[in-house]
Amino acid sequence: MKKYLQRAAEYTRQLNETRPAENEATVTLRFEGKDAVLSMAVRDILCIEGADNYIAVYYLMNSAVKKELFRSTMKMAEEQLSGIEELVRCHKSYIINTTNVNQVSGNAQGYRLHIKGLEFSIPVSRAFPKSLIDKLRKSA
Repeated sequence: MKKYLQRAAEYTRQLNETRPAENEATVTLRFEGKDAVLSMAVRDILCIEGADNYIAVYYLMNSAVKKELFRSTMKMAEEQLSGIEELVRCHKSYIINTTNVNQVSGNAQGYRLHIKGLEFSIPVSRAFPKSLIDKLRKSA
């Protein structure tokens, strides 16, 4: 267990040392349903959470965290965001914006990411914590 805590502390230190420039690009997400379009700056997206055929998009608007629910799948959202380096799928139910991660914690059960403004932490799949952390470092 100590090994995971030490690694998590090291990843957090590396994140804080190397912050990438914020992406000024705009992304438009299209979902099923009437008027189901969301357009915003990439830097404002915090994370996307999936549950069955619905996704919740957490984003910043006027410095406040907003959440919108859409009828869509994670796969469809991931396909629309595939060209944006900062947005990474870290778990079967989460896509995160790597520029907004401010802490990594973890234990023997796995790592969790903490994002500025969110009241919950995001799990990282055991299948790719190393590749995700490498991507966080490369985006710097």
